[in-house]
Amino acid sequence: MSFDVADPTAAKALSAWQTLAERIEARFAEIAERHGEQMQCAAGCSACCQPQLGVSVLEAIALVRALEAGGQTIDVSDANTDRCALLRDDKCQLYAARPLICRSHGLPVAQRSAADIVAKLQAGSGSDDGLAREQEGVEVSVCQLNFRQHIPTDAIIDGGSIEAALAVADHLLRERFGLAPMRILIDEIARLGRAALPDALHGLLAAKIGDRETAEKSEPPQGGSAN
Repeated sequence: MSFDVADPTAAKALSAWQTLAERIEARFAEIAERHGEQMQCAAGCSACCQPQLGVSVLEAIALVRALEAGGQTIDVSDANTDRCALLRDDKCQLYAARPLICRSHGLPVAQRSAADIVAKLQAGSGSDDGLAREQEGVEVSVCQLNFRQHIPTDAIIDGGSIEAALAVADHLLRERFGLAPMRILIDEIARLGRAALPDALHGLLAAKIGDRETAEKSEPPQGGSAN
């Protein structure tokens, strides 16, 4: 997906987020190819889609942009309050713009460098199957449906570096617009769209798709006259 924002700092931050998202998806595909028999992730599985999830300002912009680019209106009046408001028929309505945490869910995520954990195991300071939920004081979180018997070291992703890279990009954006650190609920984005963003960001995104198309139709052709 692309982001047509005029501000160069915002464009840089969104590009960094897009790169992170692509890296996580590539890593997910690699792990699924090697260890797919231990993973239950598939279209229609929404066990990880919990309500009241807050995202960074940067990821909120990505969701709002996808919402507007698709011309979507999400009806939250009958949404299941036990699940994410973006779910319909157990599928995400903004899947292409889903946050990084949603992309990595299903994989074993180490909150410290995965390389450090593997190095410890290779040095004999822990057993491979000892990574089942915690190893050497490092939490490894994973969906309860996946890797239930054993967590291979080559399936662990480095959650710490992902969070750090996202924080840097989010800080770049917020600093540009004078915003404090904050979390924006996905449920609010589904309900309010652009209005869920801080006021300082309302003019950041291009005009809504329908508004832009109307404006383009009303413009005279190049070299012509409005009359």
